[in-house]
Amino acid sequence: SDQAATQPSNTVVPLSPPPPAAATTQASTNTAGPPETRAAPGTVSWAQRPTARRISELYPQRAVREGTGGRVMLDCVVQSSLSVACTIGSETPAGEGFGRAALSASSAYRASPTLSNGQSAVGARTRISVSFQAPQR
Repeated sequence: SDQAATQPSNTVVPLSPPPPAAATTQASTNTAGPPETRAAPGTVSWAQRPTARRISELYPQRAVREGTGGRVMLDCVVQSSLSVACTIGSETPAGEGFGRAALSASSAYRASPTLSNGQSAVGARTRISVSFQAPQR
């Protein structure tokens, strides 16, 4: 009977993903379309992102020599090709080349065609955080 007790909990687990979908349907029954777009509840999910190796290849040489790490926040818009067009929102530390490196890495991002709320990802704004960890000596 111990096994029978564990089985129901196993069937409960797959039920946890549906609630967001239920919330989405609830949102779409709301006929006020434009305000929903302004609130932008949908988030971009990534079909492809740069590999750790790609990030390390782009790591600014001076920062590697100095053992400096960095963090960049990119402000991006999903293009019709599902690639992203980004600008540097913030760069820490500034002037070390991390922003340029993060922009180069952003070319490896590909968005999934739909946002988390089911809307088209094309034209969606998103932020990408890129962290550069200083290589351990």
